[in-house]
Amino acid sequence: MPVSFLGETIGEQQTKIVRIPVCRLASGTALSVAVHVLRGSGDGPAVGIMSAHHGEELFTTELMRRLRQILLDSRFRGTVLMVPCANPPSFEAGTRNTPVDMHNLNRVFPGNAAGWLSEKLAAVIWDRFVPAIDAFLDYHCGGEDTEIHYTYTLDPGTPFGRTVHELAMLGSAPILWQTAHPAGSLSGETTRRQIPTVILEVGGGPSFGTDLMDRGLAAACRILRKLGVLDGPVGRGEARIVVREGGAVRPAHGGLFLPEVGHDALGTSVPGGTILGRVVAPDTFEELDVIRAPYPVTEIMMVRSRTSKVHPGEYAYILGDGESGQAIV
Repeated sequence: MPVSFLGETIGEQQTKIVRIPVCRLASGTALSVAVHVLRGSGDGPAVGIMSAHHGEELFTTELMRRLRQILLDSRFRGTVLMVPCANPPSFEAGTRNTPVDMHNLNRVFPGNAAGWLSEKLAAVIWDRFVPAIDAFLDYHCGGEDTEIHYTYTLDPGTPFGRTVHELAMLGSAPILWQTAHPAGSLSGETTRRQIPTVILEVGGGPSFGTDLMDRGLAAACRILRKLGVLDGPVGRGEARIVVREGGAVRPAHGGLFLPEVGHDALGTSVPGGTILGRVVAPDTFEELDVIRAPYPVTEIMMVRSRTSKVHPGEYAYILGDGESGQAIV
């Protein structure tokens, strides 16, 4: 049977791009959010997939372009609603935050139709996109100089938490992070609405040409099989550990960042005290900061893997405390 989305009808085995209008920008340009509605054959869930809340997240936008083609080349059930670029002004500017108001789109959900531009974007996504989905895959990645690879999960002690955990276990990341979603994040709000949600953090600017693209696509297909969208055996994800404590490590001083632990360390653990990177002054080459692994067993979840300019307080690494969780067997 055909499905309807925002007044548009999409028949079985058809695809249509439906634009959600947001507002006019100061230039007079009409701002909208594009939703790719892919209708399969027969009954099945409506799965939402989104990337680029932040304009620097190019890797996952490209991942979604490739995933769309995989679906178009397959026979699948139900409906997939894809938003490859949730924040067009941020994408255009190449900034993490929306350039007009400098708000982080993924901290203002469920939004405010009468608020700042970021809040308006959040409101139309929340009001028009979210009611149409039964499950949600939320893709994020690193920026120009950073790479990330972990999957969020929930405590499997409740039926809903178990559902989310089983989906997260199908991801491509060796590390699962069991932690509360940030306030104002879309996934935090969909989780509160009891929509099964998986946050997949995979890749970044330095990840093009590595195996993370193929692994990220394989994870999406495993999850879509589990949800009943794609046929075939579900398979097994790559998770080896769940951590419950951790967070970002940021340099105290800006300058030239020199990584000592980079791409190859993603998903692995290093001993406490291991030097991960250094910051030196670009004019005098004075060593300003040494970043070390803070936990006796430090799990590497995000790296700044390129020699790059870094500001004080920017992301350098996201690290997990390996002793805070448990191994997956």
